[in-house]
Amino acid sequence: MSATPDDDLIDRYLCDELDQETRARVELRLFEDAAFLEAVELRENDWLDRQARGELRAGERARFERGYLVTHERQARAAFARALQRAGRGRPAAARPWLGLSTWAALAAAALVVAAVWPRGEPARPTRVALAPSPAPAPASPVTTPRPEFAPVTRPPRVVLLVAAALRGAQGAPDAPLLRLFPNETEVVLEAPLDFEVDARAGFRASLETVAGTQLFVRDGLRARLVPAPARVRVRVPATALRPGDVVLRLSLRTPGAPDEDAGSFLLRVRAH
Repeated sequence: MSATPDDDLIDRYLCDELDQETRARVELRLFEDAAFLEAVELRENDWLDRQARGELRAGERARFERGYLVTHERQARAAFARALQRAGRGRPAAARPWLGLSTWAALAAAALVVAAVWPRGEPARPTRVALAPSPAPAPASPVTTPRPEFAPVTRPPRVVLLVAAALRGAQGAPDAPLLRLFPNETEVVLEAPLDFEVDARAGFRASLETVAGTQLFVRDGLRARLVPAPARVRVRVPATALRPGDVVLRLSLRTPGAPDEDAGSFLLRVRAH
C-alpha cells in the first residue's frame, strides 16, 4: 500500500508506543475523521498481511508482538490470517472484506450445482463388449483429512492493581495484593496509582525489590496514564524477576536537573501457583 504522512503515527498507535496525551488525540480523531479511521484500518490490515506472509523484519515483528498482540481479538485475527496463508488462499487485498469460511463453502456448493446441471451434449450410444470377470477390487485405504494448524495464541499479560501502603518491615502485610504466578506466565503488568497531580511529560523510574532491599528489576523512562483518573503508572515486569515472597515496587519521579522524588511504594505478595 502507498505511504501516507500519518503512517508512522498510525504504526505507533497500533503498537501502543504513544504517550497518553498523543493517544487521546488520536482516538478523538478516529471519532471525528472518517478518512483517518479508514487509514488506520488499512494500515492494520497491512500489518496483518505482512505478518501472515512472514515479511515483517525482526524489529517490526518485535513491535507487532509486544504492542499489538495484547488482546484475544487481535491474536485471533492474526492466527486466522496465518491459517489462510498456509492454506494457499492468502488474504484478499486490504481494501476488500475478508471472505469467511461460510462464504468459501457457499461458493464451492454453487460450483458443484453448476457442474451437475451443465449440458454435456448428446450421450454416446452404448457398445456391447464381452468382458472377462474382473478381480475383486482391493479395499480402499482410508483417507485422512489433515487438521488445519493454528499458531498458539499467546495469553496477554495480566494487569495487577497495586495499593500504596506504608512499609512496616514485616512480611505478609494484610493490605498487599496477592499474585499467583502460573507456570507458563512470562510477563505481568503492575499498575501503581498515583495520589498527586501529574504532568503528562513527567518521567518515572520503577524499581522492584525484596522487602530486605535486594533489587530484582529496574525500568526507566515510564510515563503516567492520565485517563481515566486517577493517574497511574504501568510497569511490565518479566515473570523471572518475580520471586515468591513479598516484594516492593518503588516509583521515583524524575525531573531533568533535579534529584529524583519518591512517588510511592507498593507491596505485592508473590506466590507460585
